[in-house]
Amino acid sequence: MNVMEMINMRQDFNYHTHTKRCGHAIGSDEQYVQAAIDAGFKTIGFSDHGPYKGLSFPSDRMDYSQLEGYLASLSRLRDRYRDRIDVKIGFELEYFDEYLPQMRELAARADYLILGQHTSDMRCDYDFFVFNNDEMALRYCDLLEKGMDTGLFMYVAHPDCYCAGRRDFDATCADIAHRICAHAARLNLPLEINLTRLRRDKAVAYKQGVFYKYPHRLFWQIAARYPVKVVYGYDAHNPADLLDQDSYALCDREIGDLGLTFISQPLI
Repeated sequence: MNVMEMINMRQDFNYHTHTKRCGHAIGSDEQYVQAAIDAGFKTIGFSDHGPYKGLSFPSDRMDYSQLEGYLASLSRLRDRYRDRIDVKIGFELEYFDEYLPQMRELAARADYLILGQHTSDMRCDYDFFVFNNDEMALRYCDLLEKGMDTGLFMYVAHPDCYCAGRRDFDATCADIAHRICAHAARLNLPLEINLTRLRRDKAVAYKQGVFYKYPHRLFWQIAARYPVKVVYGYDAHNPADLLDQDSYALCDREIGDLGLTFISQPLI
């Protein structure tokens, strides 16, 4: 069985797709849809980094002034390609108490939300990915649990991304993995195996061995002990990302033996 056959058996949908509005992706909205069709997807979900009123981070997320254009563009594409692919409109959001009303407003205008916690403070920039200590990692876990509790989110994106800013999967990291997986299991909320680092990065040395930053094998070893369901996320920032096959093969090599329960049907 070749890799594309394995992909088609497991998942013919992707809900983690960005647009150039976030400031660190390229390509037109239509190019992403066309690439998804070429890749054999039946459903393509857009989940660009959602905007918040009063916040401007041109290299990290769309500006609030771009919201209407985002919704209108994807709605047009949904109509144009409805006979070839199902286009869903969503957002990837961080959770913060003060932004909960805005999160609810965005949820009301979208098909879905995914919870992707990139930072511990909206004034900072992707701090978990660069460096985090125990205090920051625990803050990440607290925010993720609060976000899951809102009931707004369809799944949790890259739950293991806190491992990217560390080189030791220590007792704190393990405790956080248990907390995240137990919480997701209680809420029946899927966790995402994010494929982006397999595309972009090489495995790196941790005290426990050589692993990808995420999907991090030691996190998913713990996840396998819980009745959690997992979904692949391409985290596409380039239309060509949706045509990638190599990441699946790498993912199989890294964590394919853990017995995780993959979702094979579209979530919406």
